[in-house]
Amino acid sequence: MAGSKGIALILALAILMIVSLFTTAFLGLMNLETRMARQFVSRLKAHYLAQAGVETALAQLARDKNDYDALGESWRENRNYYRTFPGGGLYDVTRKVGADGQMVSGVEDEAGKININLAKKKVLLNLPGVNEKTVEAIIKYRETKPFITTDEILQVQGLSRTVFKGIEKLITVNSKGKINVNTASAQVLTFLGLNPDFVRAIINYRRGKDGKDGTADDRPFRKMDEVLNLGNKYGLGPEVLSSLLTVSSNDFSIISWGKIKRGTITRSEERRVGKECRSRWSP
Repeated sequence: MAGSKGIALILALAILMIVSLFTTAFLGLMNLETRMARQFVSRLKAHYLAQAGVETALAQLARDKNDYDALGESWRENRNYYRTFPGGGLYDVTRKVGADGQMVSGVEDEAGKININLAKKKVLLNLPGVNEKTVEAIIKYRETKPFITTDEILQVQGLSRTVFKGIEKLITVNSKGKINVNTASAQVLTFLGLNPDFVRAIINYRRGKDGKDGTADDRPFRKMDEVLNLGNKYGLGPEVLSSLLTVSSNDFSIISWGKIKRGTITRSEERRVGKECRSRWSP
């Protein structure tokens, strides 16, 4: 009798232990699903916050009615791109660049870069770290099919990731080919084979008295005639300059970050747009 009671007690304890294990496993699974659901919601919020930043940038581009595009305009230098939202989130159409961590706009003019699908051989040869054999491989590759993204150039034989990192911010696949003198760096303008003195004159003119881009005293080139007149002083003919340069752009890239406060969830949204987007918005 006593033995039967002992066995029954052991069985009861065993059943209780099994039930406890199942309960613990069930609660653990529920806890995991809850955390996954919260993370999904956070990522979804970050996605739509980032998209809000993209739409804000699109609206700024839509309001820009100038016939030229320059670094000091509202589509690039607008504090409203950064906005805190109630509920612990924000979007940020900015990004860090350079060793100094300088914050710059996440809206870029693609016409300020070298289009690797359209650039001539002599221009590609001026890219840092690129030799003639690599340039020939680039041209052969793009004759078969155009580059869809800039990092696709890594598929070209002879072009290392180190070289790509050195030219990544200087190249594009999203422009009409002409370089915007109002947004291009001196380095990009030099790649075109232009007179170095002429390049310095362009940069000095557009920056104004303070010598900085994107400030109140900037003097953007509003018409190509202004560029041609300046080039004439350096013995550069209008035919050459008109084939290489412009004062406006048709293509921009937008990089926006959606961030959830008190957490680590971030989401980057990138969109490349043309100026035709302006017709879809009212000022």
